[in-house]
Amino acid sequence: MITSRFRIQFAIPFMLWTAVVVCSGLVVAWKGATEIVESRARDEVLRRGSLVGGGVARLSIDPLILGDDVTLDLVVGAALHDDPAIRYIGIEDEHGAKRAYHAVQKAGDESGGDGPEEILEARIPIELGGEVIGLVRIGLSSREVEAVDEVVKSHVLGLLPVVWMVAAILGVVGVSFLVGGVVARTVQEIRTAIESGREGELSETIGKLKQEEETCKASLAKTKKEESSLREKAAQEKATLEQLTKELAEAEKRTKQITAQQERLVQETEARTEEYQKLTANVEKLKQESEELRRRLEDERHHQEVLLRRRAGLKESIERLSHEYGRKAGQAGVTSASPAARGVKEETKSAEAGEEGPRSPADVFKGFKKESKLRRR
Repeated sequence: MITSRFRIQFAIPFMLWTAVVVCSGLVVAWKGATEIVESRARDEVLRRGSLVGGGVARLSIDPLILGDDVTLDLVVGAALHDDPAIRYIGIEDEHGAKRAYHAVQKAGDESGGDGPEEILEARIPIELGGEVIGLVRIGLSSREVEAVDEVVKSHVLGLLPVVWMVAAILGVVGVSFLVGGVVARTVQEIRTAIESGREGELSETIGKLKQEEETCKASLAKTKKEESSLREKAAQEKATLEQLTKELAEAEKRTKQITAQQERLVQETEARTEEYQKLTANVEKLKQESEELRRRLEDERHHQEVLLRRRAGLKESIERLSHEYGRKAGQAGVTSASPAARGVKEETKSAEAGEEGPRSPADVFKGFKKESKLRRR
């Protein structure tokens, strides 16, 4: 009985799902057929435009090379009416410059529509010896594609009632078979129960009912147990979530502290870097000053060495002259030698003083000769 009721309750949803599936199939089939036919019609229009463009490209090779725009204009004008779908034809050179262009505006509507039409463009290269020297651009009307699309839609819409009727018949037949089977099984079960009741054999039916009742009770207990288990898991997950929230807050706090420490360290590092740069600049300045001082000391040392060398040479010359003068003066007499000796001593003192510069040996020798002449007189 339970199975029979379930089958009866299942019949209505089954019929509805059948209708939905049939409608979906019809929509998909309609869309697919429309797109396929429209794509083929579009390809056919572009193929016709490519054929016309190929002829224009062949006729445009020589005029394009020679720069004959008049001939190009005549070729384009002649090909403009080769196909009723053509709306414009243009020729461009290899640099993209427009060399010829013709457009046509159809009077009235030849394809069953007066709205704005979509233009399909076919591009055919003009080649000479494998090298592209230009381009033919042909614009074609999409009215033929739209007309084909409308024809397909009208045919599909015309077939829709038939398809719906067939689908409805199939659904009704299927539901009839299903309901008939359910009713037949139900009647058979009722008949079997009546016969069993007449014979007094109800134990089997009662046993089945008790077994089903125990099964339902076990399922209910299992459901309650699962519900309590789910509640415990939910409580545990809630506690875990709260703990994670606390840990996340602490982590954010620590992150802020670490960020503040990092900022402080960055500031200290920048300050130390600035101090180091100042120290480096001072060291460089001291290096330059020490180098300048060393150079000055070196110059002073060199100057003193030069002065010492001059004084040493002057002293040796004076001592030699004094020695020779003394020897000659000793021969002439002690009294007459005193003025010359005093002159030599004065020269020596003036040379050692060195304020205005030492006298040369030639000057000293001249003074010695002068003193000798005075002594002889």
